[in-house]
Amino acid sequence: MKKIYLLVPTFLLLITTGFAQTDIEYEFTNVKNGFSAAGQVALSTNATFLTVTVTNTGGANACKSPAFRSPDNLALTTSDYAGIRVHMRNNSSKAAYKIALHPTAAENSVGVVNLVIPGVETSETAFNIRNVDIPSTYTAAKIERLTFKGTDYSANCGDTFDIDYIYILTSASYSTTEFSKDQFAIKNNPVTNLIEVETFNGLPVTNLSLYDLSGRLVKTVSNAPSLDVNELNSGLYLLNIQSKLGQMTKRIIKK
Repeated sequence: MKKIYLLVPTFLLLITTGFAQTDIEYEFTNVKNGFSAAGQVALSTNATFLTVTVTNTGGANACKSPAFRSPDNLALTTSDYAGIRVHMRNNSSKAAYKIALHPTAAENSVGVVNLVIPGVETSETAFNIRNVDIPSTYTAAKIERLTFKGTDYSANCGDTFDIDYIYILTSASYSTTEFSKDQFAIKNNPVTNLIEVETFNGLPVTNLSLYDLSGRLVKTVSNAPSLDVNELNSGLYLLNIQSKLGQMTKRIIKK
């Protein structure tokens, strides 16, 4: 059983082979998580979300094709993932966004599939969850990059949209639209003695499993929202939280 961990600033991407994949989470709290401008946008962050601003780079195509992208070489096995969930707010008077799935990290269009982000309205006042299916027409074995694109914003220079999180979800999590990061919160992180998971909307925790960075299961508990870690060494761990609605993995710092 092989496990590979790719660590980028403030974000831990867990890739496993030999058992079910975990959800991939990008949460934009004062960090860009390796996302970068791919053309005619500026990215900025605050304590809550990432703001994408359409920028005028000059020339005949000014503001026409705003785009930003994920880190390269994600190496996600396509068959393990069912969809992409985006929690976003569109502040623009235009709403024409797509997500491109790339089978390679190279700058080419071979095998790339463009997916419309559904249900986006103009000048939204609140964040909304958008689900983007990974279709059967995407036949590549791997997803190596995501690119978010606007379609012809020539008349909308300076417009913005905000993104709270981007999740790449397994079938188990994606099949339940109510499941989001807002269902769980870690009360005390970094932790000293006890990991406490706060749940919302009456959602019960069915299992907590704590792993070290080698992928070794350190502790587990069923049907309880807390886990005693007093005897563990200081360091970085991964906490897998499971409920009837799905699962997600959070990074835990043990003091």
